[in-house]
Amino acid sequence: MKRLKNGSEIYEADKIVFKGNTMTGWSQEGDVLFCFKGVRNFESFELLDAADWDEAEPDPAEQVEDLKRRLAGTEIAILGLMELTAAGGDSSDVLRSTLNSMARK
Repeated sequence: MKRLKNGSEIYEADKIVFKGNTMTGWSQEGDVLFCFKGVRNFESFELLDAADWDEAEPDPAEQVEDLKRRLAGTEIAILGLMELTAAGGDSSDVLRSTLNSMARK
C-alpha cells in the first residue's frame, strides 16, 4: 500500500499513476480510490514510506498510431531503396537516400 500526502490529507492506494495532468490511485482489485485531474504541478504531492510512482499503462490507441507512423516510415525507405536499385544507383546513393528518408520520420 502506498501513501500519498497532499497538504494535511493522506491518501492510500496500491498503485498511484501519473498520466498527462491526471493522477489516479488504484486498489489491487482495479477500483479507483482517488483521482486528481487538471493538476499542473504535482510537486505539492509527497509519496510517503519511500514509495515510487507507478508507470502509466500505455494507451492502446496511441500505441497503434505510433506503430502506423513507424511502419509508414519503413515503407517509404523500402520503396526508395527499390527505386534506386532499379534505376541502377550505387550503394552509397542507396544508403544516403535511405538514411535521409528515415531521418525525416
